[in-house]
Amino acid sequence: MRANFEFINKLGVDKWCFHDRDIAPDGKTLEETNANLDEVVALAKELQGSKIRPSWGTAQLFVHPHYMHGGATSSELGVYAYAAAQVKKAIEARFLETIVAYKKKIGFNGKLAMQYGPFYVPTSSLPI
Repeated sequence: MRANFEFINKLGVDKWCFHDRDIAPDGKTLEETNANLDEVVALAKELQGSKIRPSWGTAQLFVHPHYMHGGATSSELGVYAYAAAQVKKAIEARFLETIVAYKKKIGFNGKLAMQYGPFYVPTSSLPI
């Protein structure tokens, strides 16, 4: 990560992009993997400073052998669930940061609460 940002700075680039598993390795468990990502993301935030920003970051669901039949397209429930958890983790931090930034922007002084779970989409709203 340090070499990445040294190179970006030398090039004068102000954007960077990444896949979660390209910057942080898989661990033995999902919890360990998420901790690896948290550690590298914290380092990246420090190294990017105020001039460099991520253009995008996303979940990599194609290199690991357990994704040989896809992540979200896998017929193996365990693989599908792991892929869903990986995607959730990949978007979680940025999503929450955006909410907090908006809260500050509009001057909202209340507490934020989030509920994770399935959501309902009325069938009448689907383009059929």
